[in-house]
Amino acid sequence: MAEQDLITSARAAFARRDWPAARLGLLTARTTTDLELQDLDALAEATWWLGNIPESLSVAEELYRGLTAGGDRPAAAMKAIVLSLQWGMRGDLMVASGWLNRARRLLQDLPERPEHGYLLYLESAMSLDLEEDPGPAQAAADQLDSLARRLADPTLGCFARVLAGLAGVRAGRTEDGFSDLDEAMLPVLAGDVAPVWSGDIYCTVIHLCHQLGDLARMRAWTDALEHWTAGQSANFVYTGVARVHELQLVSAEGGWDAVERELGVLSTDVRNVRRG
Repeated sequence: MAEQDLITSARAAFARRDWPAARLGLLTARTTTDLELQDLDALAEATWWLGNIPESLSVAEELYRGLTAGGDRPAAAMKAIVLSLQWGMRGDLMVASGWLNRARRLLQDLPERPEHGYLLYLESAMSLDLEEDPGPAQAAADQLDSLARRLADPTLGCFARVLAGLAGVRAGRTEDGFSDLDEAMLPVLAGDVAPVWSGDIYCTVIHLCHQLGDLARMRAWTDALEHWTAGQSANFVYTGVARVHELQLVSAEGGWDAVERELGVLSTDVRNVRRG
């Protein structure tokens, strides 16, 4: 198959979320030709959803260098922000912080744009994990609310509600906090939030429900996560994550004997995906 035909076929596979076919086609094409930046982006994303994390991050960093060399500061900053999210999901917080610093420098002198909101959200979410005081997260939520309205950006509005919800729970206002988190999930369910952010928000909310023993709400959002993964490839990285949460619920209801073996295997698989 000619190189351009391979790339065209891989692009079509990526559009229908056939991650294995997209990855294979783009990897094959790049053995004989340089991929365009849009195709590097598709390769990084397809590989990420397949759980090949080191390979995905390597391609994404190659894309970042290409965007930087081309002078596209907003796109390079956005890629740095997503890389920070992905490294943070792996638990590599120092590397995640380094990518945030790069994004911050790239956006420093630019007019207000959505990327500033993404940066603020991720900075605040990371800080909330390390700090006792929920005040800064609530202040960031208020800023994101205003920015979302000015830019008509539903993702930034979702981020505002996530931060407000987490801050509310941290401050002891559990009911108000979960109300904000429930509202945050609406644009996720509507498909208005990019999948890489949606997956992280699902896990953030479900993990919090598990921590606080809110099994009814955990069940509702785990069911929603399972519905979300059902429309993806069988190799979709969050399929295993959804099953782990399902088994956590079963075990909380007293079914330890039935899930112990499966939960152990799945937990290992999820750790391997996170660590690469």
